Amino acid sequence: MDTLLAIRELHEQYGHVQEVIVQNFRGQAGYSDAALAGTALGDMLRTVAVARLLMPRMNIQAPPNLSAPLL
Repeated sequence: MDTLLAIRELHEQYGHVQEVIVQNFRGQAGYSDAALAGTALGDMLRTVAVARLLMPRMNIQAPPNLSAPLL
């Protein structure tokens, strides 16, 4: 939430933000974060919804290839 508010404030001040990409966290095999739990789908959906409410005229993206389960 703090990050979304900061992005909105910067855009209101400077008018230079064209889009916001909401990306989940997912640990990757072979890296030190591999054992960490990824972002839950519900949390991701809520974050996108809040971003759209806070920045209704901004392009909000949530790339599905970054959220889909690993095969």
